[in-house]
Amino acid sequence: MNMRKLGYTAFGMALLILVSSAFAQPDSLWSRTFGGADYDGCWSLLPTPDGGYVIAGETSSLTQTPPDIWLVKTNASGDSLWSRIIQANSVDLCNSIQATADGGFALFGTTNSMGSGELDFWPIKTNAAGDCLWTRSFGGSDWEEGLAGLQTSDGGFVIVGYTSSFGVGESDFWMVKTDANGDSLWSRTFGGANTDICWAVQQTSDGGYALAGFTNSFGAGSQDFWLVKTDANGDSLWSRTYGGSGPEILHSAQQTSDGGFILAGRTNSYGAGNSDFWLVKTDASGALVWSNSFGGSNSDKCFRVRQTPDGSYIMGGATLSFGAGSSDFWLVKANTNGDSVWSRTFGGTDWDDCWDVHRTSDGGYVLAGPTDSFGAGSTDYWLVRTGADPAASDEHTTSLPQQHTLHQNWPNPFNPVTQITYNLTRAGHVSIQVFDILGQ
Repeated sequence: MNMRKLGYTAFGMALLILVSSAFAQPDSLWSRTFGGADYDGCWSLLPTPDGGYVIAGETSSLTQTPPDIWLVKTNASGDSLWSRIIQANSVDLCNSIQATADGGFALFGTTNSMGSGELDFWPIKTNAAGDCLWTRSFGGSDWEEGLAGLQTSDGGFVIVGYTSSFGVGESDFWMVKTDANGDSLWSRTFGGANTDICWAVQQTSDGGYALAGFTNSFGAGSQDFWLVKTDANGDSLWSRTYGGSGPEILHSAQQTSDGGFILAGRTNSYGAGNSDFWLVKTDASGALVWSNSFGGSNSDKCFRVRQTPDGSYIMGGATLSFGAGSSDFWLVKANTNGDSVWSRTFGGTDWDDCWDVHRTSDGGYVLAGPTDSFGAGSTDYWLVRTGADPAASDEHTTSLPQQHTLHQNWPNPFNPVTQITYNLTRAGHVSIQVFDILGQ
């Protein structure tokens, strides 16, 4: 079979084919656990170009020390190919893993081993085999926790979270911009007199940044979603809060294909239970378009949202209202208007929390997070793979001629480079159309 790879340089999300809809839920194909006798917590997941996955978090089982960063690479069936431990002398953890343009990985987390204070931002660069190339620490005399990051269009990096060393309040959003070697170029704080914590960042289509998290300093309630838009230098252009009289905590955000934003987390102001999934859609200037809650009579928390190629939204989190155990993985699909299409739980009799979800190249989903129900220890990494989403059954390559195969580009979303792979039974002329997040 003749295979070709096409590189595409830009910023955003590549949409390769059109989609259609139905109403059903995907079934689980398999699940895998990774861990030892002690605590192993998984917080981030990344599909890889070979069809496998990299999952990242922290382990105490394999080091017999305070937690260290642990990467696990699997094949397409979820079987382990390799793992890497990145350790120092004290508490170190990875909250987010992203692909880099050179085929390696960037990890964004927190260290108590190095740096200036109690906790510091800890960005790490590895090669494709997970071997550490460099690490950096950023912080002051107090607490800083790195919660998310990305590679920027200039080849450098941005890491975000919160700082208690700098800014004006108890803790402020903190954003650190580095060059390609991880050396600091500038940093910015955003916040008020109280606690403000940033959980998500994205470089936007205009070259600036969108930071999202929650604020105790501004808004209508005790805690509200907070979206901050900056220019390319990290200077604030505008900010918006979203919430009611109770606490709202944001964990995930993404710029959408129409230039607006989708925000997700949990709400205590709206919905049916103690806390519910809360999904908020804005336009490009942050004005509220719609919001919707999802949940039952108990506590339900959303940790990740991603827009799918048909413009819908897939959410992953944890539910105490439904499922088999104390807490289960909860996967919820919402349409373009924020209305529920289907939901599905995965779990056992104990605690299982989904912290990340991605759509797969065949139209299914892969989920990851910590499990107390399965595995070898008190808490293990848990990776769950579903089949194709029946609500988007024509979304993938079955609509193409059977002798041609077009694979999902990787990474997606991407910045600044993505790779598209296609297969032909024999050499021939190929035309591939690639659209950015604005449909151009």
